[in-house]
Amino acid sequence: MPSLVRRAKYALAAPMLDAALATFPLLSRKAPPHPAINISGSGTAYIDNGEQTAERLIRDGLSTGQTVVEIGMGMGGNALALWKRFGGRIDYRGFDIVRFAVTWTRQHFAQLGSGYEFAHADVFNSFYNPFGCASPATYAFPYSAKSADMVFANSVFTHMQEREVERYIQESSRILKPGGRVWFSFFLLDDDSEAKLAQRATFWSFDHESGVARVYNPKEPDHAVAYPEAWVRSKLADAGLDVLTVERGSWRGRDSGYFQDVVVAERA
Repeated sequence: MPSLVRRAKYALAAPMLDAALATFPLLSRKAPPHPAINISGSGTAYIDNGEQTAERLIRDGLSTGQTVVEIGMGMGGNALALWKRFGGRIDYRGFDIVRFAVTWTRQHFAQLGSGYEFAHADVFNSFYNPFGCASPATYAFPYSAKSADMVFANSVFTHMQEREVERYIQESSRILKPGGRVWFSFFLLDDDSEAKLAQRATFWSFDHESGVARVYNPKEPDHAVAYPEAWVRSKLADAGLDVLTVERGSWRGRDSGYFQDVVVAERA
């Protein structure tokens, strides 16, 4: 999506989209959302990405009777895939910074049943919520300590800056029960990805430094952000999270079942 169109969508049209969705619930009846408002993958990607993420969450420990929190739920694609598998046999809590996405998802899930809650977090992001009031570097998740069995963030930290990611990792650990797990996707900088970046063999190029991270577009630093794996591991460790697995994604020009790199860690 061209930069000017994207800015108009998230900065100017967002309030009107939210009002329209709140006024006309029928706009939220069918999934996926209309392409004009969908922020969770166009066409079949809305369903396919949710199915893929749900399968990986289950593989990495999510099970019946647990409470799962999603950071950056978008328009509920992952929640819908989890509902298909668990129905009301899990408690799902999700939040997002795009208000009209939350409104659409609430409307859509109103017909599906209880156990799934969606919250709007008016957090600033230069890409998705340029008029947001709260700072992501100090934001507190709207959930109590030790209340979640799993916290996951799919394609969220790839749009955030250093202090913000660090804060979200700390908050994820705070709300986790002992033995609970986080499931986070990143663009990780390691020997393998650095070699592929040098060869121009990756989906994104990360040529511009932004603190410890590197970004694709310095004019829109939250568009795509990559972090050194060593830094990610250190911040997880600082939050009391032990890394269990790291899965390398296809963005780096290799065969993989997932686009981004996935890190799974456990609260000691």
